[in-house]
Amino acid sequence: MIKRYSHIIGLAGFFMGLAALLFFAFSGPKVGYVDTIKVYNGFKFKIELERKLSGVQKSRQMVLDSLLAELNALKEGKLNASLPAAQRSALFASKQEEYLLLEEKYQQDNESAIGHYQEQIWKQLNQYLKDYGREYGYDFIWGASGDGSLVYSNYGHDLTDDVLKYVNQRYNDEHK
Repeated sequence: MIKRYSHIIGLAGFFMGLAALLFFAFSGPKVGYVDTIKVYNGFKFKIELERKLSGVQKSRQMVLDSLLAELNALKEGKLNASLPAAQRSALFASKQEEYLLLEEKYQQDNESAIGHYQEQIWKQLNQYLKDYGREYGYDFIWGASGDGSLVYSNYGHDLTDDVLKYVNQRYNDEHK
């Protein structure tokens, strides 16, 4: 009779353990991770701002190239050859200073624009990531960018492609 009860107690213990295991396995936090570099590089807003910056940089470079061509022509005596040497030399020095100042200004402006664009991009992207987490019921979304913030993850939790699609859809919806 004791053997009979021990089997029943054993089976009851087994089912209680199984129930507890299933409860804890399915009631844990919803967790995922995002390849932040992939999302950042694929974000349409970033791509648009890069295109915009590239256009500005090309225009600035054309101005500098034009000034440099003028400087070379002055140096080789192909421009203003009828002017006295002292005037040509003063004109060359003036144009050279103009070129160097403009080159420095453009470099500073480019660096400033890059920093400003990156700030805008990350601000918008972080907001979209928060919204994504809320809308899809995630408790955690880890950023996996190779900086040690994520040691291990099951690839089944990779949200990168879904998030990239989401942030670009949100951006498109807001910027039609």
